[in-house]
Amino acid sequence: MTLILMAFVIALVATAYLLKSYDQNSLRIEQDKKTYLALNQAKQALIAWSASHLYYPGQMPFPDRNGEPVPNYDGLSDCNSPTSTFSYSLLIGQLPVYGQGNPCTAPQTGIGENYQDAQGNRFWYAVSRNLVHKYESAAIAPIDPIINPSVISNPVYPWLIVRDKNGNVISNRVAAVIIAPGNVLTGQNRAGDAPNANQYLDSFSTGATTYNNANYDIPNEDFVIGQDSRDVTEADVSVTKPYYFNDKLVFITIDELMAAVTNRASGESSKLLSQYRTKNGQFPYAANLGAALNNHVSSGTNTKGMLPIDITDTCSCASASSCSCSFNPLLNVVFRRGGGTAWTSSAGSCTRSGADCTCTGAGSCTRTTRTFSCDINGLCTHNVGGANNTYTYSVPSYADIYSAGAGCIISGARAVCNNAGTLAIGLKESDWFKTNLWQDYFYYEWSPIANLQSRFKTGINALLISAGDLLNTTEAQPAVTQIRPSNNMNNYLDSIENTNNDLIFDAVNKQKSNNHNDQVYIISP
Repeated sequence: MTLILMAFVIALVATAYLLKSYDQNSLRIEQDKKTYLALNQAKQALIAWSASHLYYPGQMPFPDRNGEPVPNYDGLSDCNSPTSTFSYSLLIGQLPVYGQGNPCTAPQTGIGENYQDAQGNRFWYAVSRNLVHKYESAAIAPIDPIINPSVISNPVYPWLIVRDKNGNVISNRVAAVIIAPGNVLTGQNRAGDAPNANQYLDSFSTGATTYNNANYDIPNEDFVIGQDSRDVTEADVSVTKPYYFNDKLVFITIDELMAAVTNRASGESSKLLSQYRTKNGQFPYAANLGAALNNHVSSGTNTKGMLPIDITDTCSCASASSCSCSFNPLLNVVFRRGGGTAWTSSAGSCTRSGADCTCTGAGSCTRTTRTFSCDINGLCTHNVGGANNTYTYSVPSYADIYSAGAGCIISGARAVCNNAGTLAIGLKESDWFKTNLWQDYFYYEWSPIANLQSRFKTGINALLISAGDLLNTTEAQPAVTQIRPSNNMNNYLDSIENTNNDLIFDAVNKQKSNNHNDQVYIISP
């Protein structure tokens, strides 16, 4: 009876222990799921924040740091003072929830969500120096980093590094890391308003090397997806390993970020090209391959090449009495009599208002023997004497006035001409697009009969292909290094399908590789 009772007690204790262990393990698993779900949500939110930034797509916010302006973590994105000395410690802190202005002279906003781990800790965040404004300068002015595909392999500073728990490199092309600090570990103290990073982020040693997620001292700083706390016991704690490791980390590679920014750039270009087509009845002719800076000018004949963002159309005044510009790219042309005498009648696509005659197509305005008229091709003439007569050209919202020669001046979306002169109309790409030279990274082609094809999708009117960064070897040209600018398509596009000069191109979702980084975007339909 005693033996049976003892066996029963032992079994009961063992069962209780197993149930307790099972409950703890289940709780840990559920907490880990909650933390990793939030980490990945924060990652996607940060990529979206960067790619959709109104002024600087691709840039990242500064972290929320301890001591800005007083010792606390207030959720604000804390840029460094323009007069301060730069330190890499400025690039690590908590993930910012809000933005702020002064002392940030460029827009600094947070991601708008307070992401936390399962234990209720705000996430930590470290960002590459390549992706933030450079405030420290003699002129005390921010310097925008150039962010386009070339930054992937040619950054100003080395990218961050993420390692596994054995010290092996997982990625050395890291734009930013987001870290969930987890529970307080032995040796950490998070009491007070503003504990330092090492009270949240952990370190451990492997061999003779110690890795510490709380440090950020060099541009290619290491961050570790380290040894999970479930695999470490208190017996492992030693002088060289003061506490064990429970940081959980996700990271954003520059390739992931650039893919999102490329989508943004292609989307904006596609919209402008489609608006041009709606107004003009066709897409603009392409610029020639190899176009240099500020020379992305429509060829007037080619349906394939580069984006014609600088000049799609031109207008000219042969004299003070004769100006010519197709009505396709214009909203209207306004002729104003210098003497201020009102027109008495109008006809066709012209209307009169006082001394102004506004035409959107062929028509005329008259007063006795004085006439201003335009033909269907946009050639406008007058026989009004006197000085100070002017032509004013207005362009649609998708366009801008790129330049104006003698006799014409630019005033916003209008050009005013009063003598012999010329003006050029381009696509109104955002300032960030032009500043970061995105026009150099897109191949553009359209067909008047919609016979382009992307893999199995047929009937395509127009498409863009992101050329990506230069490759040392491509699918179409093994062991041949690409160079740009170039009039050879092989220096922009990589695959055999994209470079064989037929009407068929890769699928929009073709996977990139070491010898292929093209990305196809369909503009229409």
